[in-house]
Amino acid sequence: MKLRFIEYESSLYIVIGLTYDTTKDYPDCFVAIPLDATCKNIFSTLIIGHSINIPIVYANEITDKNKLLMILVLYG
Repeated sequence: MKLRFIEYESSLYIVIGLTYDTTKDYPDCFVAIPLDATCKNIFSTLIIGHSINIPIVYANEITDKNKLLMILVLYG
């Protein structure tokens, strides 16, 4: 399984899909689950799954391999 991580308002999120939300200024959105310090690991966060819609314009996708490795080590 390939995971995508984004930053939005200085928080980390796991992307689980894409959607079109007409209530937002920019309707193209990521469907994402917040990843916080209280979660035990990434997979338990995916199972609990309180998702939110984040406009793609405002989200910063994490593509740096060092940051991705750090996230996987911290939350793995």
